Amino acid sequence: MSEKEMVDVTINGRTVKAEQGRILIDVAEEMGVFVPRFCYHPGMKSVAVCRMCLVEIEGQNKLLPSCATPVTDGMVANTVTDEAVDAQKQMLEFLLINHPLDCPICDRGGECPLQDQTYRHGPGSSRYIEPKRSFEKALDISDLIVLDRERCVLCWRCVRFSDEIAGDQFIQLVDRGPGTQILTFNDEPFDSYFSGNTIQICPVGALTSKPYRFVSRPWDLESAPSVCAYCSVGCPLTNDVRSGQLVRTQALPNENVNDFWTCDKGRFGYHYVSSEDRLVTPLLRNEDGDFEPTGWGRALYKAVTELGRGDRVGVIAGGHLTTEDAYAIGRLAKRTIGTPHVDSRLQDEGAPYDLALESGGVAGSTATINDLEAATTIVWAGGDPKETLPVLYLRLRGAVLDHGSKLIVVSPRRISLDGFASHVIRCDPGGEAQALAALVADSGHPASEHIGAPLVVCWGPSSPGRDQSDVFRTAIDLAQAKGGSLLVCPPHAGSQGLIDMGVYPTLDAGYKVAARRGMDTRAILEAAASGELDTLLLVGADPMADFPDARLAARALESVFVIVVELLPTQTVARADIVFPSVAYAEREGTFTNLERRLQKLEAAMAPPGAATEPWEICARLARGLGEEWGWSDFSSVWEDIRRD
Repeated sequence: MSEKEMVDVTINGRTVKAEQGRILIDVAEEMGVFVPRFCYHPGMKSVAVCRMCLVEIEGQNKLLPSCATPVTDGMVANTVTDEAVDAQKQMLEFLLINHPLDCPICDRGGECPLQDQTYRHGPGSSRYIEPKRSFEKALDISDLIVLDRERCVLCWRCVRFSDEIAGDQFIQLVDRGPGTQILTFNDEPFDSYFSGNTIQICPVGALTSKPYRFVSRPWDLESAPSVCAYCSVGCPLTNDVRSGQLVRTQALPNENVNDFWTCDKGRFGYHYVSSEDRLVTPLLRNEDGDFEPTGWGRALYKAVTELGRGDRVGVIAGGHLTTEDAYAIGRLAKRTIGTPHVDSRLQDEGAPYDLALESGGVAGSTATINDLEAATTIVWAGGDPKETLPVLYLRLRGAVLDHGSKLIVVSPRRISLDGFASHVIRCDPGGEAQALAALVADSGHPASEHIGAPLVVCWGPSSPGRDQSDVFRTAIDLAQAKGGSLLVCPPHAGSQGLIDMGVYPTLDAGYKVAARRGMDTRAILEAAASGELDTLLLVGADPMADFPDARLAARALESVFVIVVELLPTQTVARADIVFPSVAYAEREGTFTNLERRLQKLEAAMAPPGAATEPWEICARLARGLGEEWGWSDFSSVWEDIRRD
């Protein structure tokens, strides 16, 4: 019988087809039958410790946990028999013996699984009158997490996440019997890159967010789906807003991208959106060298005057812009202004993404993130994904430990993947291409024996400022020679969309070869510093902070007229002549294109401050000043032109 064979399963009198071996609790939920649970989570292995999901199954002489029972052909299960319902009530009464009745002051109140299931499945009262177990309240186990051990129901979700998913066992069950509790080791902080996930999966208020502590009740929040604006994995998120302030961000499950998880940077790094330092009005540098607030008309008039210089204008875009912004920037630069000198590579300066056209006809990935789990072999040549692409690190770890993929790491230094790699090929800095070439040639290295189909070769820029053409070209050769696919890993949320939309010196939108070859970021800055350019337009780009050569960036910005579109007063803004205020990701409708070229939607959760405007609209206004009317009024009208092109 194959794993994919469908079997007949009857639940509460209703028969459905289900995949052989699937967990009963999942099949029931797909039918609309909710079985109460605390320890079970679909993103982790079943342990059946809470005993809340006990159900009756014909032919069995006792109740079975539905979270650990695979379905079989002809199975007949019932979740609402007297015996099953009584078991649920008894387990809830037992779990509540030591649980404090502090719902009114608990941050989980209103969205608490224990609260909800007690109302729906609980006994309604408790027979327990003895003193409850007590611990010291509200332990700060990290700068981000608060632990209340009295509320814990010992479901093990946090411990299992740290062990199974993140692989960093900072939090554990300690002591035995009635003294069992959740704690970190030796008073060490819960110093995980993924610690915030334990808050979201905790079914009670035992683990809560320190930044969100006592900030809001869930019914006071306005929420909107979005996408993380940091790295190129593109984790789906929800943004929660209260009184016009972004107060919380949580992971949205997507089995194709992030599964159920996000990193702490994506979860907690939202405070800049509501920062008091946000730019809220256009700024123009006056004759005394100081910024003065001005209206859009005056600022645009001055900017248009400086941008009408054709190919003596350079345009640099930042990596956190949406796909719509990218299209507008490429169109403004190459068609309206008439300059080929446009690029978006700052931290990944020198990354030759266009070489990927040789592999699959696209300047990007031909593999998906899900392909990692199906791969026989994964070859990684790049930086440390735990530092730069944290959730991709989780997916790589899962592919190896849970799905049996063989991982070959090629790196000049130790990285996080080494701990579970099948082979680590250590090379000299700059020697990655030679190491990969040995795998192409089957030169006898032991790692060559583990290369099998399907193969996924992963590459990402790891050395800003160094030409990485040889490494990337050899990675492509390896994928082609072994019949594999390529996962290209640019650094930022908007990086791939910028490449796709032609914010690249040698490519136009849709990977068309540019009619005129432009200068890349380094060449643009060098030309500005030497007087070959007159104007720089920087959209969401901060070369002073992000470009590998800050001295070159400073010389360039001091030598030309600088127009900046930005959120916050950065070092680059301090050197600008005109500044246009931009919107943050939570304030806009748009899309990001992630590293597997998956387009994902952002929705606005809040209004932007002051006169802050979307970058694509600022580009459209500049184009209008230069004599071109694009006719864009909203997100949909931008996409009409993108589809036409």
